[in-house]
Amino acid sequence: MVAALCYNISMVKSVDMSVGITVHDEGYLLHKTLRCLFEGLSLIEEKGYTYEILVNADNSDPVTKKYLKTYEKDKRFTIFYTKFADAGLSRNNIIDHAKGKYLCLIDGDDMVSSNWFLESIKYLEAHKGQSIALHPAAVLVYGTNINPIYCPINSSENKASDAVIMLGSNRWPSLVLAPRSVFVETPYMATKDGYGHEDYFFNTEVIAKGGKHIALPNTVKFYRRKEGSALERNNANHVIQPYSDLFSIDYFKSMPAPVGAEMFGDGNSKAAKYVPTNFSQKLPKPLQQPYLAIRNNDSINSKIIPVAKAIKKVVRPRVGKKKESFLGFDIPEYLLAAWRDINKIENQLYPNEYNLNDRLEYYENDGANRRVGPAFWHLAKQIPTLPDYIIFVPWLIAGGAERLVLNYIEALAKIYPKWNIAVVTTEKKQNVWADKLPKNAYLIDFGNTAARLLEEEKEILFSRLITQLKCKRLHIANSALAYRWVAKHKELIKANYCLNVSIFCNDIVTHKDGGEEICGYTDPALFEIFPVVNKIFTDNQKVIDYIIETNGYLEKDKFKVHYQPTCVEIVAPKQKELKKPMRLFWASRINPQKQPEVLVEIAKALEKQAPGEFMIDAYGTVDKTIYKDNPIKRSKSLRYRGTFSGFSSLPLNQYDAMLYTAKYDGLPNIVLEAIAAGMPVITSDAGGVGEIIKDQKTGLLVKKVDSVDDFVDAITYAKQHYEELPAYAKAAQKVLEEEHSWESFINNLKKDIKND
Repeated sequence: MVAALCYNISMVKSVDMSVGITVHDEGYLLHKTLRCLFEGLSLIEEKGYTYEILVNADNSDPVTKKYLKTYEKDKRFTIFYTKFADAGLSRNNIIDHAKGKYLCLIDGDDMVSSNWFLESIKYLEAHKGQSIALHPAAVLVYGTNINPIYCPINSSENKASDAVIMLGSNRWPSLVLAPRSVFVETPYMATKDGYGHEDYFFNTEVIAKGGKHIALPNTVKFYRRKEGSALERNNANHVIQPYSDLFSIDYFKSMPAPVGAEMFGDGNSKAAKYVPTNFSQKLPKPLQQPYLAIRNNDSINSKIIPVAKAIKKVVRPRVGKKKESFLGFDIPEYLLAAWRDINKIENQLYPNEYNLNDRLEYYENDGANRRVGPAFWHLAKQIPTLPDYIIFVPWLIAGGAERLVLNYIEALAKIYPKWNIAVVTTEKKQNVWADKLPKNAYLIDFGNTAARLLEEEKEILFSRLITQLKCKRLHIANSALAYRWVAKHKELIKANYCLNVSIFCNDIVTHKDGGEEICGYTDPALFEIFPVVNKIFTDNQKVIDYIIETNGYLEKDKFKVHYQPTCVEIVAPKQKELKKPMRLFWASRINPQKQPEVLVEIAKALEKQAPGEFMIDAYGTVDKTIYKDNPIKRSKSLRYRGTFSGFSSLPLNQYDAMLYTAKYDGLPNIVLEAIAAGMPVITSDAGGVGEIIKDQKTGLLVKKVDSVDDFVDAITYAKQHYEELPAYAKAAQKVLEEEHSWESFINNLKKDIKND
């Protein structure tokens, strides 16, 4: 894209230094920047070096344009008025027109120490032929109503170390000076479709191509933080970095363990209790382990950190004094000198006693998010090959949602046998069903690997993982982290990815006051990302009807019912002899969703109404996060028979029918398995159960899901009409064969997930 309007293009073929200034709506702040630059450029002019100034005013406001008019006839200036609406393209426009051997790029509201240009030329001429990008050795952040922040900048270490650190944070500021050839070889990215920041990408790619970033000694950038800056707007839009070879999965897999890898675990392994810090390494060896033990104790840290911050305010460094305490920091003399000197241009800046002793804060740029890179190294080790499809789940444990995920993976493997499928688990939990994944699928255990990261660090790591996997097909199945991430990056998803979502049912929480709270992923999780979702898959029509009714969606074609296939061989129902007592089994996770308390009351009511006529055996694992003790208490009509490992492990030949008491659900797999096994089913009308169990046709359906009396009536009816139960079971199997076969499931999925 060419500039819309240009003033005073110089006829000079080349100069020693080009200074490129990107401008938007700085207004009269640009005057301070130019005064600062003139001072530094006068020093190189005294040494015989020539220069030019290029200004790219991109969608600038009237005040900024009015000010720039005063320089339109200045032969030193070339001014471009553009409508890129993009910082990266604005910088590239300057690069395209620059005639200098060296090029400096600076934002229109920043300033530099006066020695910046001269010291840069000296350094680059001493290192001719090298791919080097120079940055200031320190950044001093300032602005109205904020405390000044001192941020030291470090030079490149080596490619591997730089990659590990850069994965978590941008090490170098946007102010950069380098041979023009460096910029030509590594142009800036366009900040669109959810990608940014342009300077972060440039810094990354310089290293990826074998270059180096150098913090030029004794130089300073003065960064003005103001409302409405491009950085703040980009942060508000939650942009992320695009793919980079520097962070490729194969490159990270080839690295030796980086510093800090000890604190993260591979997959389900337990992370080591270690936090590498410069301070810990300075301590005597006998004190290192106790210090690290304290640093790794979240409970202790929650009490220590506020105290440490308070102490830090007291021990702030005084001018010229070096603080030996780890709570203090050094202020280099060159920074103080530049800080004093810039005062003649910017009155906000001066290292007076108040600023130094009461306001000055410290930010170690290389220390920010340094833990993200080592965590990514562990994730890379878990990735055998790049995926063609990614499914995000909270965990892979024994459950209905997890069985559905496995069904999708198995079906996709049959539809696209050459695809590789990554299952990303996002919560900290033992993934006991990981071994059930087929050969062309693998687990990326994000939840356990990243468990020790802060939430903002997890988001950075999650973004980088998705980007580096280079897969455009995403699928969310109950992962809260994935929902939150997509909600923040809707522009990115819309422009670059095809996102599918699986929804099963709403959760209902009963509170102490008796009120029932509807929650789950249908709203607000799905509601917030609905515009960028490609397809919404469910295992029942009932949840679709609810979602459309409550949210008013008109795009009904987004919703697709995929009735789940059964994994149990269909066995023809048999007419059994009714013996006393009639025996039923109940099998499920023991949590409030399945209403174990209702089960207990059903057993009591049956015993009261018909003593000795019924016996219910309950199987399942108690949810210890909710129940301290097993809520299923033994009685004359109810026994708890322990856990079960899959439906096939149940002694079905001992029972006359299955009882299912869920309060809410999708279309539970265990009901489908019971039907396939030829068992008559007595169930609540939870979720999509009623789509296969029709009352007194394919089973017995209790409409009022929490009514003990209605369940008792249904169970009593089953005994009174015992000879009809095989016919119900057979009719249910017919529905199962027509709508829940693998062939039907695969054909439906093939229509909705295409290889394009």
